Parts: sequence; structure tokens; C-alpha cells
Amino acid sequence: MTAIIVRSPAVAEGIASVAAGSRVETFPGGDPSLALGWLAERSRERPVRVLFYEPSFLPDPAPFRSMSPHTVLVAVYSPSETEGARDAVRCGVAAVLAKPFTAEDVRGVYALASR
Repeated sequence: MTAIIVRSPAVAEGIASVAAGSRVETFPGGDPSLALGWLAERSRERPVRVLFYEPSFLPDPAPFRSMSPHTVLVAVYSPSETEGARDAVRCGVAAVLAKPFTAEDVRGVYALASR
């Protein structure tokens, strides 16, 4: 499964449209402090293969990483959030997806996740 935790429904749809047959679950938004609980619940239902997330929702992915060590983490950020992207890289994300992105960019992340 692919999990998506981002603010913008349009960004979530842009990612989901490239999911290529994978089940996609999107965080319904709202309070960022609820994102980890939502993600933990989803991962109990089905393994999360790829997680696209904005660092503002999951500043430290370590708690989720301990629950799901094989999940490929992808930080999604805008140019104004470069510090959050740097922090995400320090926390061990596999890729960083800069907004605005193209479908080809997302396909590249899925190719990375397939390795």
C-alpha cells in the first residue's frame, strides 16, 4: 500500500494518480498530531510499501520507521520548506519530492521503491 500524508488534496491526487495498481490511503488532513496514529492504524491493516509525507505532519519519522522498517519514506516539500527537507534526509528518507513535481518524478520514486 501507498500512504500519503500531505496538506493539499491536489498534491495527494497527483501522487495517487501514479500509484500504478497500488492501494492508496490518504490522510484526511486536519491536526498534524493525528498523522502518526492514522499511519500506525493503516499499517496494521496492510503493510505500507511507500509513504509520501510532508515533514510538517511527521517531523520525526523514527516512530513509524520502528513500526514499519521496510517502508520507503519520501518527504514531499515546497521550496519554502527546505529546512524540513534537510531534516527528513537526516532522518533517513529514501527520496525527497519537491513541489511542484511531475508524474515522471513520482514514477521515479516508485522505481526506487521497487529496488
